[in-house]
Amino acid sequence: MKSINCGQKIQYLEWLSSSKFITSDRSELTYWDFDSEKPLRSFKPHETPITCLQADPSGALLATASQDIKLWSESSDAPIKVFKEHKASISCLAWLKTPSQATLASGGQDCLIKIWSCEEAKSLYTLVEHRAEITCLAFDPTGKYLASGDAEGVLVLWAVQGY
Repeated sequence: MKSINCGQKIQYLEWLSSSKFITSDRSELTYWDFDSEKPLRSFKPHETPITCLQADPSGALLATASQDIKLWSESSDAPIKVFKEHKASISCLAWLKTPSQATLASGGQDCLIKIWSCEEAKSLYTLVEHRAEITCLAFDPTGKYLASGDAEGVLVLWAVQGY
């Protein structure tokens, strides 16, 4: 067991590799080295509070969300891509686990789900069915389906293979 005093409230936590992880208190992101128990760097990624964050399956990219979505690489203090098509705050993110392309889904208070091409930094598809804030998203292990849940308890299963 190892205990690390991060010095701030931990609202979000995400592993990037077996020796690196990231924490956030909703305003700052801090990259940590697990072995040394020391922060590597900290920065404020958004002007408004962070609403969610998620590392891609390889740990090479980190997506943070607020009113927009920003993609970060571990070595950069500036976002490598910014997505701005949601009309309200983003509440959840999910990565499609595929080795051939980086695809991200986002859901928000605007009741919309966006499927993003990370290479092109644009929305490929907008999925409309929910009438309440999207609160969670998950791709199935095959990448054929996306499940979405909302604040009113509605679960929608989307066939997304081929997107």
